Amino acid sequence: MFGRKITVTALLASLVLLLIMTNLYSLIRSGWYSEQLRENVAWTQDAFENLFAEFDDILVAGALDEKSIMELESWVEKTSVQSAKVTFLDRNHFDLWDRTSDALELFEDFLEDVKSIVRARPEDEATIMMDQDSIDKLEKVYDDLKTFFEHVFSVDVLEEGTKWGTPRYGEMDKAIGMLSRFRKDVARAWLILPVLSGSPAPPPEVQAREILVEAVGEEYVTKYFELEGVHINDWEPDDWLSSVKFHYKISVGDYSVIRWVYFHFSKMNEFISSEGAPVRGNLMPFSVTRKQAVEIGSSCVEKEYVEMDAEISYVKKLLNDTKIDMYLWSINFYHTKKFTRRGSATRVIIDPISGKVIEADEYGWVAAS
Repeated sequence: MFGRKITVTALLASLVLLLIMTNLYSLIRSGWYSEQLRENVAWTQDAFENLFAEFDDILVAGALDEKSIMELESWVEKTSVQSAKVTFLDRNHFDLWDRTSDALELFEDFLEDVKSIVRARPEDEATIMMDQDSIDKLEKVYDDLKTFFEHVFSVDVLEEGTKWGTPRYGEMDKAIGMLSRFRKDVARAWLILPVLSGSPAPPPEVQAREILVEAVGEEYVTKYFELEGVHINDWEPDDWLSSVKFHYKISVGDYSVIRWVYFHFSKMNEFISSEGAPVRGNLMPFSVTRKQAVEIGSSCVEKEYVEMDAEISYVKKLLNDTKIDMYLWSINFYHTKKFTRRGSATRVIIDPISGKVIEADEYGWVAAS
């Protein structure tokens, strides 16, 4: 009997000891985690401070040379890498540090392009004095990043610790918004490249309108087009940097619609491509009304239909992949309800000027499961 009591007591004592050791390990592990997070955030803060020191020197001088750009680029890269390292420790704010690293990579890409322009200059012009607009754009980049920095690193981390040791999702979202502004201003800064290279081109919106006028005439552009604005690509600027968007006002009879026309430009402000630009021979005034287009289209449909829609839109290509790039009546006669998982329709394409049927083909769809 006594032997049994001793065994149970020993077992309980072992369990208590195990719990104590587990809790102690957790405390040690937690302490290690907190210390590592603090150190990594402190290193990131230090990298940012060195970045600002190099950036400030460029802005004060109002000039760009290869050495100063390389020094700034080096610290931008180090800060980006260090921010990425914090993601391994701060799972509560992974998006904050990940997006910080991505935004700094965008800035690094910009500096690489600036460096290429400086290197291409003759030796006696190795330093480029910036005009006021270039300085203003870089100062905006600096100010945005500084605002973000002061929000994220509100105290000296080595002395006072980091506020990111506990979840702060509201503050993280605010910081991510600041990064978004920073990205946009970095992308806008690319617009200084043509100026730095000594071959400035007119602003994108001026070039886009000139292209439109050349295609369809001044009177037509004035009557039917309205500039919506210039959009800057801050995610994939290698594809295109700026996109000029116009509203194109289309009307015939009692039907009217606004379509969008885009013109894309490179980092060097060179025209790349357009989407939706009309061409001569496909211009208003259109003569085929919506009612007439539906009547023409319905005569081409061999099966019964339950729904129909009719729009004038920019048709890039026909169902057989023939490229057409025109504004046409596109009428869909649905043999099943539009939003069924599986269905079919006949699309009829009609010239809005002549009323000629360009295409009448049936197509089907199966929604992804």
